[in-house]
Amino acid sequence: MFAKLNAAVLTVALSASAVFGQGVQVFGGPDPDRKSSSVFMLDETFTPKAGAAIDYSAPEWKDEYNDMLDTLKGKDARLGKNWWTSLSTMSACEIGGAKIEAGSYFLGLRCDKDGNFHLLVLPAAENLKAKAAPWMPDTWKSGIACKLTFAKDSLKESVAKMQIEITADAKQPSSGKLAIRWGKHELSAPVTFEIAGAKVK
Repeated sequence: MFAKLNAAVLTVALSASAVFGQGVQVFGGPDPDRKSSSVFMLDETFTPKAGAAIDYSAPEWKDEYNDMLDTLKGKDARLGKNWWTSLSTMSACEIGGAKIEAGSYFLGLRCDKDGNFHLLVLPAAENLKAKAAPWMPDTWKSGIACKLTFAKDSLKESVAKMQIEITADAKQPSSGKLAIRWGKHELSAPVTFEIAGAKVK
């Protein structure tokens, strides 16, 4: 549902034309489905006190993904398509109760044996050096698991292309939400931002 089987993932992720040479294939090019969601906390001088952004490529929903939920149990899976879905945060934060330090990260999903979802937050530098691939969970390094709430069939309208959003409350800027919406389903987690000079709730 929120991730495809590895064979299907490879078909989508490596969809550009290939050039063959010395046993290496070259894929890539412009990505019209690349999207972003960001949030900033600024003081009265517009100096940043906290901020975060998520960049991702949005796969299209297919109703057949509803039947894939049980196949995800006990597995890690990619989030999005093509290049990594990434998180950049200029201050520490908590996602689903797990502490994330300021920095750059790649994101994946974990579904435990009981069907509970977690967001996997992977240090970008370590995974780049390891040449970890977003469609090959066995290559991922050092993930932090952040608990997600799965609201099945909770959306009135089906979301045709995956939407990932990170927000903060205007009245309580340290409190926010991460939401992943696809089809009629939502995965979400509370986010607590560590704002410089302010107490964290």
